[in-house]
Amino acid sequence: MLKKIFITLSCLIFTTVATAESSVSHVTFDFGGVIAKADTAKMADFLMNTFSINRDELSRAFKEMQECVSMGGSEKEFWKKYAQTKQVILPEGWFEQFREVIKESLIEFPETIALVKSLQDRGYKTPMLSDVTQYQMEVVRSM
Repeated sequence: MLKKIFITLSCLIFTTVATAESSVSHVTFDFGGVIAKADTAKMADFLMNTFSINRDELSRAFKEMQECVSMGGSEKEFWKKYAQTKQVILPEGWFEQFREVIKESLIEFPETIALVKSLQDRGYKTPMLSDVTQYQMEVVRSM
C-alpha cells in the first residue's frame, strides 16, 4: 500500500511540474505492482496440476522458461516442450485455459488506473513497461 501511495504522489507531483513547464508529454508506468499485481498462486496451481509437479519443480521450470525466452524462444513453445519432457499431453485448448488463469489472477489497482486515465484525458501518453513474457503481455493487452 505504501508503494502505491508513493507512486501515486510521485505521479501527481510529476504531472504538476510537467503542466507548469509543459515540456513533458509522457508518463511511463510499470505494470507489476503499479498497474496491477498477479495472484501467482493461481497460475502455479494450474501449472503444477497440469504437469503433476511440486513447487520446487515449478520453480526450476520457470527458470528454464525465462532462460528460453531470454534466448529468443517463446513461452508457448517452452510449455509445449516441457509437456513432452514430462510425458504430458496438453489437452485441446490448454493455452486458452492458461490465458484465462492469467487473466483471473491479475488484480488491478483502481487508483492507478484512474490516474492513468486522468493523464490520458489531459493529453499525456502513458506507456507501460514490464518484464513479463510476450505471452503474458498479450493477455494484458487483451484486457
